[in-house]
Amino acid sequence: LVQVSVIPIIPGGFRKGMIAFDGTVFEAVRAHGRTIADAVGFWRLDRPTVAVDGETELSRNVDQTSVNFWSGLGVSPVIGRTPEPADNAVAVISSRWWRARFDGRTDVLGRTLTVNGQGYTIIGVAPSGFDGFLIEDAADLWISTPVGGAELRLIARLKAGVTVVKAQGALHAYFRQYALDRFRGD
Repeated sequence: LVQVSVIPIIPGGFRKGMIAFDGTVFEAVRAHGRTIADAVGFWRLDRPTVAVDGETELSRNVDQTSVNFWSGLGVSPVIGRTPEPADNAVAVISSRWWRARFDGRTDVLGRTLTVNGQGYTIIGVAPSGFDGFLIEDAADLWISTPVGGAELRLIARLKAGVTVVKAQGALHAYFRQYALDRFRGD
């Protein structure tokens, strides 16, 4: 796995030299068939309000993820399942939070929690040791939503035999052309 880039998304266009884009760029990276086997996207929600059984939880870290986050990483839950494209408003919780908040009970599956007032059904528990990609702040739960957010992070799995340098070169060329096209308004 290699972190391709951290790309700020700014709705409405350019600001301070940053590029605005939507899920089409994410899909283009995923489809970069010469070098990338798959790519996943995630972003951390800024101070979300999380509630379980109507009680607000203290300071939970929530990552929004692309639907293919789990399959693209090859990570399987210890119980339950991971999101599928047809799913709507589902969550996978961390093993750490499952043990601390839900006493490791399997009846956690199917329970509803809210994130910023939106209900999500818990469908799986991440394996122990998988805390997401932000080392300084482990994720407590992941919710699958369409790609977007304030700071999209792309993680790519390279095709067999492809070096990081080769993939970076190919993706750099793609992003350079994308930026030029956006700047020109193409």
